[in-house]
Amino acid sequence: MGNADSKLAASAQRLLHAAIRGKLQRVRELVEQISDENFRQQSCLLAAESASRRSKMAAVEVLLQYIPDQRRRDLFCSRNLQFAINSQNQEAVVFYLNSISDRTLLKNCCAKAAGTASNARDWGVVRFLVQLVPNRELRDLCCIMAAPAARRERNWSVVRFLVLNISSQANKDALCVKAAESATADSSWSSWATAQFLIQAIGSPQLRDRCCMQAAEAAARAMNLLMLRACLQLAAKSSIFQIADPNPGIPAHWLAHDSSLLDALSHLTISDDNTILMATLAQMQPAQMFQLLRLSVNHGHVSLAQTLINKNRLYIKENAIDLPDGTGATVLMLAADAGHHELIEQLLEIGASVRAEDRQGRTALSRACEAGHVRAAKALTDGGAEI
Repeated sequence: MGNADSKLAASAQRLLHAAIRGKLQRVRELVEQISDENFRQQSCLLAAESASRRSKMAAVEVLLQYIPDQRRRDLFCSRNLQFAINSQNQEAVVFYLNSISDRTLLKNCCAKAAGTASNARDWGVVRFLVQLVPNRELRDLCCIMAAPAARRERNWSVVRFLVLNISSQANKDALCVKAAESATADSSWSSWATAQFLIQAIGSPQLRDRCCMQAAEAAARAMNLLMLRACLQLAAKSSIFQIADPNPGIPAHWLAHDSSLLDALSHLTISDDNTILMATLAQMQPAQMFQLLRLSVNHGHVSLAQTLINKNRLYIKENAIDLPDGTGATVLMLAADAGHHELIEQLLEIGASVRAEDRQGRTALSRACEAGHVRAAKALTDGGAEI
């Protein structure tokens, strides 16, 4: 190494020591003594890196003033931002966030930092970052990037924190919908409580209704009646329904979406708990009740079907008893297919026609015989059906 190189190296070393000690005036003097522009900038960046690691941010700010290339300053700040976030150095994080002028680079840095911290389950760093980001757009981005790991880990306190810190309602809705799906898939009470919180935080009535429905389906599959009722109450408060009943029933369109709710209604009917069923029927139009009857027969819920016939006897008798579905099958035919002889007898009592034919020309008796249901066939012949 030549004499000139040795002097430059010594100058760079003195600059580094001054920077990590926070001697700002000395830092300025030493920088001015370096005449080679490229070496000066290189020395400033090395000294600034060491100063940043030791939280001497005033020295970092002075040294970066000697770097005229904004792109170079941005890259330095982005590189050191991650270290500052991981060490939860608030002063350094705020400085670097405000110093990066390239918005794309800044967004990428924040997204990477939030994603890295959440994947490492370093939730303290995630909270720290979200609270420090000064820009709403960047804060939303950090929350979105951290949310998937929080959902996977079932860390509901972090999920709630992220939801509360998102500014955009659209972003909040998207996060809540995905998180609610994860929460309702878990059987713990803390997960169900989080699901209720998330559903209430959704701004879109349509999305809220969908999440309520999915939560209700999960509750029905688990036979968690307390949560099922909570979902129904949340749905009732939605602007879609505006139902004032403190014990609302299941919305009609939910029942056609998934069989789990229908299964739950049938189970409650068998156990003689008709509270939800009665509330459900009270919200329905007669045609919707008939559709529920058809669904009940299709899924083999005899007790539920019989209860529906008893509650809606007049409408079914006068308007819909022989109304066919898309294949031409009547409710009586569906009951015959499944061999529900008691239900067949009840349908015949209110005037179901044994002569009605489906699109293939088959009657209820024909279908019962094809399926090998002897008792169903006998009930039909006793009701006037002819072979």
